[in-house]
Amino acid sequence: MTPQTKTITGANGNEYTYTCTPHPAEEGVDLLPVLLTIGAPLLGAIVGGGAGAKTKGDAAAMLDALEAGGGEGLDAELDGAAIAEGVRAFAVEFARAGGSKLCKKMLAYTIRDGPGADGANRVFKVGDKAGFSAAYQGNYGELIQAIAFAIQVNFLPSSRVDSGNGLMSRMTQLLSTLRD
Repeated sequence: MTPQTKTITGANGNEYTYTCTPHPAEEGVDLLPVLLTIGAPLLGAIVGGGAGAKTKGDAAAMLDALEAGGGEGLDAELDGAAIAEGVRAFAVEFARAGGSKLCKKMLAYTIRDGPGADGANRVFKVGDKAGFSAAYQGNYGELIQAIAFAIQVNFLPSSRVDSGNGLMSRMTQLLSTLRD
């Protein structure tokens, strides 16, 4: 598949161009159930108003329903307690899946291009240890957006890659507000 690009603004206000190439099939197939397990509780809380997804199949069914409806399920009133429980469950599953190691796996085929601290242009793979640390120390909002972009490129057909109004953007916006 063809690499895709997206501009993401970092915590420092600089814009970075991300180029993501889809993972090889074996790696993508191995990552998908991990991501569904991590995301199911949070997605279930957001979409189901608290009912939550208990299995990977539930999460996949919810995603299908949201995609078919253009993501309109996210416009409904949200249950704050259910969201909090979904975030807690997300954090537990994320830690079980490896935390930063999982992030680096997700970003293994992603390049970040933009100004460094000295103003000079820097291009590096954000899935590498040095690149990951340089890009995301104290910059977790950009990390969340980069991972959401990698998920889009790898697991959503290109015709559905988010233009800023769809499911992935709304999920990213919600997760970003949790840090404020």
